[in-house]
Amino acid sequence: QYVKKFVVPTYRKRRDLMAKLMKKTIPESGTSMPKGAFYFFVDMKNYLTKMNDEQFADRLFEKHNLVVIPGKFFGRSGHGHIRFTFVSEPEPRIKEGFERLSKFLGE
Repeated sequence: QYVKKFVVPTYRKRRDLMAKLMKKTIPESGTSMPKGAFYFFVDMKNYLTKMNDEQFADRLFEKHNLVVIPGKFFGRSGHGHIRFTFVSEPEPRIKEGFERLSKFLGE
C-alpha cells in the first residue's frame, strides 16, 4: 500500500519533472522515459564536442558542484552518455541541478 500510494507517485513526479527539464535544457540529447529505473541514461554526444563523458562529469562537479555519472562506467556502449538519477532528490533540487547544468553548458 505505502509503495503504491506514496513511493511510486513521488518517483513518477520526479521522473516527469526531470524529463521536462531535459527537453528544455538539453534538447539535442537522446534518451527514453524510464519505466522501472530511477535514472535517465542520456546520450550527450552533441554536448561533448570538447570533452568525453568523464571529463564532462568531473568539470560539472568542479565548477557547479553537480554530480552526474559518466556513461563509460557502465560499459563500452555507455561512452558519450551521462546518467542522471532522480530517486534521492526532491523536485526543488532537480530544478536547481538543471539550472546548474544550463549554466555549465553556457560557459
